[in-house]
Amino acid sequence: MTAKLRDAQAFTRGFLLAMDWANSGTRSGLEERVPRLAGEDVPALYGAFRALPEESRQSMRITWAKREPLQRIDGRLKIHSSWMTELLSQEQSSTLLLALGELPPEMGRKVLRALWPKVRPSKPEDSVGEMKPLQPALAGHLRRRLFANFVRVSDSPQAGNRENDRFGRLLDLDRSEVWLLCQELGRSVQAQAESAADPSPSAIEHLRVVREIFGSEDSIVGHLGLRLLALALAAAPRSFSLSIAQQMARPIGQHLLTWRDESDRDGPATEQSVKEVLEKVDLIMDRRKTDTPTE
Repeated sequence: MTAKLRDAQAFTRGFLLAMDWANSGTRSGLEERVPRLAGEDVPALYGAFRALPEESRQSMRITWAKREPLQRIDGRLKIHSSWMTELLSQEQSSTLLLALGELPPEMGRKVLRALWPKVRPSKPEDSVGEMKPLQPALAGHLRRRLFANFVRVSDSPQAGNRENDRFGRLLDLDRSEVWLLCQELGRSVQAQAESAADPSPSAIEHLRVVREIFGSEDSIVGHLGLRLLALALAAAPRSFSLSIAQQMARPIGQHLLTWRDESDRDGPATEQSVKEVLEKVDLIMDRRKTDTPTE
């Protein structure tokens, strides 16, 4: 195996194998159409691969596969189980039961509990104990569906070069801290809307929209802050919003994405709203440092 082929990324090696299987040859502009190939000289690598005897190319399929460490989906995605439940609810029962083996144990249990009425065997002979392990092709199909809908850890704006460093701080918050941020933002907006001296028209409108959807439930303050966060995120690439939304319970995450996209269509967020969000993010991060016990 040449040095170039040996040093190629795992994704590139898979791409080369697919090109060889399809006998498609190389085309110009591959790096633009497939961003993950950036920095790889695909024509040269493909030429080197095709120059090998057919027996060698066949054996490399096995060799390369063995070199790839097994990595569960939870190592590639940060995702709340409710998103996975919705995605797998459309699968056939047999496929769903097999797919559960690809999930981390705790997420698999949550998904199974949510979907058990659908997959429960109607006859004893349909016992799930007779199911075979997940086939590689099915595992690949599941991963492609997941990676097409969600932001992978390796593709997150948090990894490597951030597109907008101002919002990169948001991605350092865990799920509970994001909801804490929403609650603090929501209290601020509610106070502005209900101020007897100088009520804010925009805050009043935010409160109206949220009450129209959620009524007067206890979590209205958190949803009010979620709306403000969503409007501010319209100033950042959508991947930031998706990275945060997919870690939250699906109904909450969907509202974040919907409000963010509506704001994006209506126009950019005001600098003041962005500033207010990021100031509270800094406060939460500072509080985390203070609360962290020292040895």
